[in-house]
Amino acid sequence: MLSTRQEISLGFRVDNIHWARDGSLFAVGQADQGWKAVKIDPRTLAVREVVTQADTPEFGAGTALVEVGDTLWVGSFRGNRIVIVPAP
Repeated sequence: MLSTRQEISLGFRVDNIHWARDGSLFAVGQADQGWKAVKIDPRTLAVREVVTQADTPEFGAGTALVEVGDTLWVGSFRGNRIVIVPAP
Protein backbone atom coordinates (compact mmCIF):
# COMPACT_ATOMS: atom_id res chain seq x y z
CA MET A 1 0.00 0.00 0.00
CA LEU A 2 1.42 3.39 -0.97
CA SER A 3 1.29 6.23 1.50
CA THR A 4 0.62 9.86 0.67
CA ARG A 5 3.72 11.96 0.14
CA GLN A 6 4.21 14.67 2.76
CA GLU A 7 6.68 17.54 2.51
CA ILE A 8 7.91 20.24 4.86
CA SER A 9 9.95 23.33 4.07
CA LEU A 10 13.08 23.63 6.21
CA GLY A 11 14.19 27.03 4.94
CA PHE A 12 17.75 25.99 4.08
CA ARG A 13 19.58 23.79 1.57
CA VAL A 14 19.77 20.32 3.09
CA ASP A 15 22.81 18.26 2.12
CA ASN A 16 22.40 15.18 4.32
CA ILE A 17 19.80 13.45 6.42
CA HIS A 18 20.86 10.98 9.11
CA TRP A 19 18.93 8.90 11.63
CA ALA A 20 19.27 9.99 15.26
CA ARG A 21 19.42 7.41 18.06
CA ASP A 22 15.91 8.37 19.20
CA GLY A 23 14.38 7.57 15.79
CA SER A 24 14.15 11.16 14.61
CA LEU A 25 16.10 12.54 11.66
CA PHE A 26 18.93 15.06 11.60
CA ALA A 27 19.05 17.30 8.52
CA VAL A 28 22.10 19.50 7.94
CA GLY A 29 23.09 21.92 5.20
CA GLN A 30 23.78 25.47 4.13
CA ALA A 31 21.81 28.41 5.50
CA ASP A 32 22.29 32.17 5.11
CA GLN A 33 26.04 32.83 5.48
CA GLY A 34 26.51 29.60 7.42
CA TRP A 35 25.09 26.17 8.13
CA LYS A 36 22.23 24.73 10.12
CA ALA A 37 21.10 21.42 11.59
CA VAL A 38 17.55 20.51 12.57
CA LYS A 39 15.89 17.46 14.08
CA ILE A 40 12.71 16.15 12.46
CA ASP A 41 10.13 13.84 14.01
CA PRO A 42 9.26 11.49 11.11
CA ARG A 43 5.80 10.72 12.54
CA THR A 44 4.60 14.30 13.01
CA LEU A 45 7.10 16.18 10.77
CA ALA A 46 7.71 18.56 13.69
CA VAL A 47 11.03 20.39 13.23
CA ARG A 48 13.33 21.54 16.02
CA GLU A 49 16.38 23.66 15.33
CA VAL A 50 19.51 22.06 16.79
CA VAL A 51 22.34 24.40 15.79
CA THR A 52 22.92 27.34 13.49
CA GLN A 53 26.45 28.62 12.95
CA ALA A 54 28.00 31.21 10.71
CA ASP A 55 30.77 30.10 8.38
CA THR A 56 34.24 31.01 9.64
CA PRO A 57 37.67 30.69 8.05
CA GLU A 58 38.24 27.64 10.30
CA PHE A 59 34.96 25.84 9.50
CA GLY A 60 32.05 26.35 7.17
CA ALA A 61 29.57 24.62 4.92
CA GLY A 62 28.45 21.95 7.38
CA THR A 63 27.14 19.03 5.32
CA ALA A 64 27.17 15.86 7.45
CA LEU A 65 26.24 15.15 11.06
CA VAL A 66 26.51 12.18 13.40
CA GLU A 67 25.83 11.72 17.11
CA VAL A 68 28.85 10.70 19.18
CA GLY A 69 27.99 10.31 22.85
CA ASP A 70 26.42 13.57 23.99
CA THR A 71 27.89 15.57 21.11
CA LEU A 72 27.22 16.13 17.42
CA TRP A 73 30.13 15.88 15.00
CA VAL A 74 29.62 17.97 11.88
CA GLY A 75 31.70 17.57 8.74
CA SER A 76 32.06 19.74 5.67
CA PHE A 77 32.74 19.30 1.98
CA ARG A 78 35.21 22.15 2.36
CA GLY A 79 38.46 21.77 4.25
CA ASN A 80 39.78 19.06 6.53
CA ARG A 81 38.08 19.80 9.85
CA ILE A 82 35.01 18.86 11.84
CA VAL A 83 33.18 20.86 14.45
CA ILE A 84 31.88 19.24 17.64
CA VAL A 85 28.85 20.76 19.37
CA PRO A 86 26.77 19.62 22.35
CA ALA A 87 23.79 17.44 21.41
CA PRO A 88 20.37 18.93 22.17
